[in-house]
Parts: sequence; C-alpha cells; structure tokens
Amino acid sequence: MKEALRLLSRREKVEVLGRKKSNLWLLSIVIFVTFLSIAFSNGSVYFLNDKMNDPFTNWVDITYGHMAEKGLKDSLESEYTKERFKIKSFQADYLDAFMYFINPETTDSLDVAHLRGRFMHDISNELTKAILSPDNLVAENSIKFEDLSPRTMGAIVTADALKVLNYDPLDPPAFILKAEHSVGADTLGLPYKVDKEVGYSPLPTAVLAVVKKLPSKYDYLSTEFFYNNTKRQPTFSMGRPEYARQLIYYVNEDKVDDFKASLDSFMPDSLKDVFKWYDEENNLSFNQPMRKGKFISIYPFGFRDSEELTPYIDIAHRISKRWPQSEVMRTWQYKFAEEMPEESIDYLSVNFERLDKIKEFEKYMTNVHRTKIDMEQVNSKENFNAVSVMANILSAAMIIFSIICIVLFIVNMLQSYFQKVKKNMGTFKAFGISTKELLYVYVRLLLGIILTAIGIALAASWGIELLLNVLGVMKEGRYSYFILWNFKTIVSILIMVVSSVITVYVVMNKLMRHTPGDLIYDR
Repeated sequence: MKEALRLLSRREKVEVLGRKKSNLWLLSIVIFVTFLSIAFSNGSVYFLNDKMNDPFTNWVDITYGHMAEKGLKDSLESEYTKERFKIKSFQADYLDAFMYFINPETTDSLDVAHLRGRFMHDISNELTKAILSPDNLVAENSIKFEDLSPRTMGAIVTADALKVLNYDPLDPPAFILKAEHSVGADTLGLPYKVDKEVGYSPLPTAVLAVVKKLPSKYDYLSTEFFYNNTKRQPTFSMGRPEYARQLIYYVNEDKVDDFKASLDSFMPDSLKDVFKWYDEENNLSFNQPMRKGKFISIYPFGFRDSEELTPYIDIAHRISKRWPQSEVMRTWQYKFAEEMPEESIDYLSVNFERLDKIKEFEKYMTNVHRTKIDMEQVNSKENFNAVSVMANILSAAMIIFSIICIVLFIVNMLQSYFQKVKKNMGTFKAFGISTKELLYVYVRLLLGIILTAIGIALAASWGIELLLNVLGVMKEGRYSYFILWNFKTIVSILIMVVSSVITVYVVMNKLMRHTPGDLIYDR
C-alpha cells in the first residue's frame, strides 16, 4: 500500500503542477504579488511609525501668554496632565532675528542678512537629536550630539541659511559672523558696519551642524545661553580694549602647521622675542565648531606696556591680510553674563509620546489656559496620526486580500484538477485505499508545491529589495519604502501555509466523500 501511495504521489504531482508546471508558476506569481504588497506596506508603516515616534514630528509650540504663565507651567509639570495627553517633556524657548554678515570673501562690502533663530533652554534634548539625525544632515556635517551643552555658543544652521550668507553647505565654514553692536570697534582695527547710525562688528559663531530643515522653518538653532549673552547683555561689544588684546585664532586642521610656521613673519621686529603662541586646549570648548581645527593664542610674555594696543592691532591686521577667514578665523575668550535678567518666554515646546491626544490637548490649552496653538500645526500632526492608523489598516487589508486570493486559487485549481481524476479516485477507493490516506497524499503534495512557490516568491522579492538598495531607489534618506523581512512577513507566511493546508484538506475531503461508484460513474 505504501508503495502504491508513493507511486500515486509521484504521478499525481505532474498533474497537479499542470502543463509545463503552469500551476506552480501561477501560484508563485500570486504569492510574489502578495510579498510585494507586504513589502511596500511594511516600508510605509515603518516610515509612518518611525515618524510618529520622532520628536521632530511630535514637538508642538505653545505661545506663552503672561496671564497663564504660572498656571500653564505647573499644569504641564503635573503627572496627571502628562499622562492624560501623553506628554514626554517640555521646555522654554526664545525666538529672535539677528543680523549676520554675508561671507566677506564673496563681497567687497560688509553686507548683512537677517536670520531667524530659535534658542533652547536645553539644546541637548530629543528634538535636537532628531534634528541631527543622518536623514536631516547635509553631507554628515555635524558635531557629536554628546558634545552639546547648555553653554554651547554655536549654532545648528540650515543649508538655505548658509546659501543666503554665500557659503557652500557642502563645504561649510567653521564660523558664521553675527553682526554685533560694538561701538568703537573700528578704532581697534576690527571690521565695522554702520547701519542706521549703529555700528556692528563680526562676532564669530561656531557652526555646529548643517541641516536640511529646522522646526517651524527657522534658519538656525542655538542655546538660551547664546541668546542671553548676545541679546540681553552687552557682553560681546568688540569695542572693548580687552578684546583688542586677545589674539586667538581658530585654524583649520590642514592649515595648522603652515600657520604656526608663518607666525614669526607677522610680528614686528622689536616684538618677535616677546609674542609667543600656544595651543588652547579646553578654554574655548564652548565655541568649538564642527569643522576640525585648533585654537591658537598669540600672547605677549614680558611685554611691559600692557596698555598699548597698537602691536595687537598691527599683528591682527597682518594675519588677516595673509590668511583668509575660511582658513584662519579670529575668535575671542568672551566674558559671559552668568545671571540673566528676567524676560518673557516666547514659546513652550511640548514633546509628545504619541499624537492621538493632540486635538484634545489643543482644546485644553484654549479653554483652560487661554493659550493658542498654531492650528495648522495641530491639524497636520492630527492628520499624520490618522494617516498612520489608515496605513496599518490598509496594510492588514492588503495581506488578508492576498491570502484570500491564494486560497481561491488553490480551491479553483483543486476543483479543476479533481474533475480530471475523480474516476481514478473512485478506483483507488474501490481497491481499498481510504479517504484519509488519499487526503494525506494530496495535503503533502500540495504543501510541497505551496512551500516551493513561497520559496520562489521570497527569493524574487528579496532580490528586488537588494537591487533597489543597490540602485538607491524607493528610498528617502535612511527610510526604504520596500522592506520584505519583518515580523509581519513571517506571520503572513505561516498564515499562508496553515490556510493552504486547511483549504486543501477541506476541499479534497468534500470532493472525495462520495462513494467509489459515484466517483467512477460521475453520479
């Protein structure tokens, strides 16, 4: 009997596969299309889920009204409010527009442009980490996130802002030059710009990173510490004599040796033995740009006339004439104001764990605290949440539809096949082969064909995924819109196998439950 069943399995396999194995190839195509739909849905859902948990997306700005100040902050700090609206954290931010000098190497005059800045109380937060993600960086130009601190004096700048200042975002400068109100700085040999009877000199601001975009379309992002010391306190006026005596230069890494070798040529003959240079180590870490280089100080040792400014101005003039600012930038050891005056906060920035409570949160802010949130911002985040839910539903629907198609294909194939061989089935049963034994043969036979079809479809789908990755298409940054392998794919394969086995068993059991005579004589 076993030999008979083995012979039956070998012979019937040829019939089940169809002419030129057409049934196998058709089933492989159906499953291949299923895997394509799964891969595209995986990519879309992965992208949306990742964005739903991205602080760049989950951050909402609240206009900070004076009437609601204390109550609003206390409310946001309460555990009840955080749990109710799924708030992860919040912080105070400031907004302002400052003037920056356009790249002086590309223009004959000291022209300026206005850049809109956002200043964070804590720049080393999850929003900044999202801003510095590889997808948002331009040519990987960034310092390490771990190097950011509340005392950082630099700025994360957008590529568009650098273009406005006539810099190349792909080859960014170590510093951009803030136009700082500095009365009398021109008398100390510094570049000077008069605008509406107010004088400005360049304040080097370290470029920490170059990014594609910033939240709310601002031009650069910096710290509250930077804002306090440049906006609220006149601590950086370059008109002060003590700043004129500081000869501190940031030299690009590839120019350090040449700069050191050329220093003697910048010293007046009478002072060559007096002025010496040394490497700054940690004194200027607050102003460290992303572009690799070194701070080098030129300092007089034993210089008697400490009040004399002319030698300093002369040396600075000679260095600036020899070295372009793109290679050697003069900086300063700034005097910071540690205690800041009280000033109204512009925004409270709220970071959500999830966006499904955003609309409810907006109503709460309006009704309870009389504080407005930009409705366009709320609506866009609410729509984003809705699209994410719809994507998951559509993904599940596509998988279910594909599996239904596979089941229907198997049912149709078995019914068509059975019409050809049912007389043989009657003969087998008449010779004593039980329905159970015949079912075992056909379940094992069809299972082998289904697994083979799944293997072919998986190999083809995986090959397409590898090819797309090599070609770099169907991608947005680190996101791929075609992801084959994940938990959903494994579950889908298991469902295919189980549903196929059940389908084969149910259909064949129904078709073969007739008596041998009914099958033989087609009754």
